[in-house]
Amino acid sequence: MRLTFAALILSVSAGLASTDRSSDMADWEGFLSDSNVSVGIGAVVYRDLYKGTDTRGEPVPAITAEFGDVFISGRSFGYTFTKSRAMQLDAVFKYRGEPFETYYSDALEGLDRDSTLEGGLAAKFTAGKYVLGVSAFADLLSEHQGYYADIYAGRLFRQANLMVLPKLGVNVYDDNYNRYYYGVLEGEANGSRPEYSPSGSVSPYGSVFAQYSLSEKWSVFGSASIQFADDTVRESPIVGRDYSVSTMMGVSYSF
Repeated sequence: MRLTFAALILSVSAGLASTDRSSDMADWEGFLSDSNVSVGIGAVVYRDLYKGTDTRGEPVPAITAEFGDVFISGRSFGYTFTKSRAMQLDAVFKYRGEPFETYYSDALEGLDRDSTLEGGLAAKFTAGKYVLGVSAFADLLSEHQGYYADIYAGRLFRQANLMVLPKLGVNVYDDNYNRYYYGVLEGEANGSRPEYSPSGSVSPYGSVFAQYSLSEKWSVFGSASIQFADDTVRESPIVGRDYSVSTMMGVSYSF
């Protein structure tokens, strides 16, 4: 069994309060596979933090591949510096999509937030069935110009063809990140949306990922996540919820 360390495409935002609808997980945890190449399709349903937005759903591809020390995982790709049973260190680059469309809510009308490419380091430490992960990323295209980090602990459960990975973690975002995704610039302010500049934040989250092997090649997988927003984010005039949630289900084929 191999636990792909780089996050799959499946996250609604880094952790869940992050803003990439198509790559969350929370970052979503990479799915489990014995193969070096897996392809599949899934559907994610999520509810973000933004005021007035509805619960939304969309299809997502589920693709992972390894070519020596180079890997691809959904919209992420990277290079593994070192890998053993106890420790893995990766350089990871990932695409972060636009956090919203302005027609999602009247509160978002006139706001312009673009997609970007992020890069960073991700380390995983494993002791038996327990895992500790630490990662940090920065904006490489100067869109949000921010930084964020993820720290989590989890435990892998395995029973026959079923594998489950629950984890608890915390995401730390700097002020530039929060200002871009949850702030309101002076030129964007109006009568119902005052100027707002949030500070850095700490957001706890919990998630669970599961995979069931139907055969040697076919598997079904699913995930559920919740992340709680920090006060500085909740006080934004474009934020209407205290937490974000997402669920995902899909099927994959391993070569």
